[in-house]
Amino acid sequence: MGAALPSITEIPVDAAEARDAVFVRVGVALIWLVTAAAVFHPWYRTIGEAYLVPLGLDGDIMWATCAFEAVLGLWVLLRRPGPWTTFVQIGMVTGFTVILIAVQPELLSHPLGVLSKNGPILASVFAAWALTRPAGKEAGRLALWLGVGLLWMYEGLVPKILFTSAIEIGWVDHIPFSPLPGWFFVPLVGVGEILMGLALLVPGVPLRARRVVLIAMAVLLFILPATVAPQSPEFLVHPFMPLAKNLPLLGATLALIRQSGRGLGPWPSPFFVAVPATGPSAFSRLTGHGGPVGAGFFAREGLVEAQQPAQGLLDDLGSLSSEGFDAAKVHPSIRGFYEETAAYTMRAQAEWAPGFGQVAPLFRRWFSARAAQFGLPLDGEPDVPLETTIVALRGDRDGRQEVRGWVRVNPTLTRARHPDEALTVYAAACAVTRRGGRPRLSVAFVLPFGNLTSVLEPSHLDGGGLRLSTCGPDPAAGLYAVEVDAAGAGRALALSFMHEQLELHGEDDRLTALHRIWLFGLPFLTMRYTMTRSAEAEPAEAAAR
Repeated sequence: MGAALPSITEIPVDAAEARDAVFVRVGVALIWLVTAAAVFHPWYRTIGEAYLVPLGLDGDIMWATCAFEAVLGLWVLLRRPGPWTTFVQIGMVTGFTVILIAVQPELLSHPLGVLSKNGPILASVFAAWALTRPAGKEAGRLALWLGVGLLWMYEGLVPKILFTSAIEIGWVDHIPFSPLPGWFFVPLVGVGEILMGLALLVPGVPLRARRVVLIAMAVLLFILPATVAPQSPEFLVHPFMPLAKNLPLLGATLALIRQSGRGLGPWPSPFFVAVPATGPSAFSRLTGHGGPVGAGFFAREGLVEAQQPAQGLLDDLGSLSSEGFDAAKVHPSIRGFYEETAAYTMRAQAEWAPGFGQVAPLFRRWFSARAAQFGLPLDGEPDVPLETTIVALRGDRDGRQEVRGWVRVNPTLTRARHPDEALTVYAAACAVTRRGGRPRLSVAFVLPFGNLTSVLEPSHLDGGGLRLSTCGPDPAAGLYAVEVDAAGAGRALALSFMHEQLELHGEDDRLTALHRIWLFGLPFLTMRYTMTRSAEAEPAEAAAR
């Protein structure tokens, strides 16, 4: 018992996921390299100058840009993309797209997807990075499915049905084996493309059917250039690279074919987990009923079990023990914290990632103030004291057993427009859940229309430390958005693009915790906690004597 699970940042990348990332990465690298090489063709420079001159730019900028793209393409091809390489690529593709939309909005309906193909290229750039990060692989997979599926739907609807191009009709009419006239065949193909895109993204479509559609898409990505290039060879070296952009699309499609073969689709299966209105439930039924939550939520809603006093989040940390986790090996101070949480004082410090730190004050002002929930500390607020309240909750109302209400407030700040109410950091309901067959800590943060539930897998750290993580050996661990209706029934949706991890280390009557949260594979918030047992608090064993 007690085998250690690696940290989210230390989990080795699955070999199959790594190969998926290679397909995607090669496709992205090739579009940069092909674009760079095309500058040597005179057609490329002639067409490019026609776009640059109205912008007041010299044609020599093409050489500099293509030189940079060549270096970037080689870097992406030969090295695993890092965050900065990813940001640079996303910035370049987004910048080109925005400029061209502003200068020539008609390109949005170009029959070869001059601008629309930039969507899945952006998804591929992100996925090439995210698929190699354990905290981002689910988000990377979802980005690929969405990028490819939405492109086919857009291409079918906009260029082929709403804005059918005479150029595309002419291409079809000049095909010797074309069975139908172009004016009829092009919109018909558009309907087929929309249906293929829907087949990738609509929940409930069998994976075998999705895989057949993906294979058909891969074949069509070869047929299109073979059909267009003989009739309009200038598009092979056009600066916008409409035909070469099929390369990253092909790489993404091949990766999705591999994923579907492993039983992986765009959405969790089942898509929703039902939350019953009565009886036992794997998820909490608690909701704010459309109003603010706040520190007094549990008492206001009549959820407190008055006859059952509670001191800790868990009556016994041993309730989390399983074949892979032995609670007896956890440091006594950590065990004491979870079994006598109210006896510990807590101080916290937040470190927001660049960009997120600038948004955090607005989040606290507009969301936290209205919802009376998630009043998280900001950068520049070091060593924030937190007051903790623990109450036993009614299991019949929550749906889980032995539920504890856990409220943390920041007494140094008040809720906006409510000067008599301390800022609620969070109000959550904690319990042990066995969904998936093994015990995990389930923490439901109450929201106005449901709750956000974190199902955490316990594992060991050196020196008796404890790790709680949404990345576990079983997919039952994770973050879930739970919608609850007025009758108490609801449904839970896995948020595969988010992960969190808490690492605790104990020493005597003091312990520290490092709490990290990832969004789309990016660490956006780190919380550091220090918990100290109050001097007046009496150990439970002594009180019993």
